[in-house]
Amino acid sequence: MKLIAIILAIGLLSILHSATGAEPSPLLQVKTLKLDSALKIAQEAVKQSHANGATNVGVCIVDYAGRVLVRLRDDNASEHAVLGDEQKAWTAANDEDSSRRLLDRLKKADGDDDQLVYNAKSLFLWGGVPIMEGKDMVGAIGICGNPTGYMDDAVATAASVTLANLLKESQPAK
Repeated sequence: MKLIAIILAIGLLSILHSATGAEPSPLLQVKTLKLDSALKIAQEAVKQSHANGATNVGVCIVDYAGRVLVRLRDDNASEHAVLGDEQKAWTAANDEDSSRRLLDRLKKADGDDDQLVYNAKSLFLWGGVPIMEGKDMVGAIGICGNPTGYMDDAVATAASVTLANLLKESQPAK
């Protein structure tokens, strides 16, 4: 009985000690997109791409770590679009920057950024954009198949803002 009381006391002290903030938590807390939010963002990207006249787009939404959450493709999207969208999204998530800006950095070749091209999953074409919640990157979007890379980038950037609208909608009415 005495042993159980000692174990309980140690456990209680441990909980109280960690509650005071004396030691950092051994756990990492991250923010990431939920599946339903990712789907809405992807659908918005397809809608905007269709408004551009694109009929063969691929859209991929990844979480904060670059893992696929949602992939949408037009009926006649090529394998290029389907592979490219994921690579662009992965690149934006893992480098926490747009694939457009990353490509610009690579072209300058004024640092060690030129080593980025050696990662086989990366794709440095326009159309990969981080999805942000404040200062936190919670996912990324990749789009491939609009008439130009400029349009891929513009649609990805505009669709990434969909999260801000979803967050506003989820706030309780005042």
